[in-house]
Amino acid sequence: MKKILILSLLTTIIIISGCNKMAPGCDNSEVIKTVIDLSSSELQRQLNVLGKQVDTKKLKLDIDTIRTAETNKDTGSHSCKANLNIKYENNQQQYPITYTVEKAEKGQFYVEVYGLR
Repeated sequence: MKKILILSLLTTIIIISGCNKMAPGCDNSEVIKTVIDLSSSELQRQLNVLGKQVDTKKLKLDIDTIRTAETNKDTGSHSCKANLNIKYENNQQQYPITYTVEKAEKGQFYVEVYGLR
């Protein structure tokens, strides 16, 4: 009887967690990786428009000071703020960015980054 109760409880927890409407948090490692990938692509695109070539092996991006600005309880999306740190050779710049994280179909999530100029 005790085994059936524990099995039922575990099954319920798995079902409830699978139905979670919330997107991953602002500091989720996959979200951070996606923000960095999107930022890197946009930065390279902007530099190419200006006719500048960048050695991508020397370009290092990371984000810090991550904070959740708002969470929409109806949609499960998060509005996030962070600092984007760009290091290239001996130069380093820091830019404030914002990004949103929304839950998509089949457990995926969608990220949009703002403030990349």
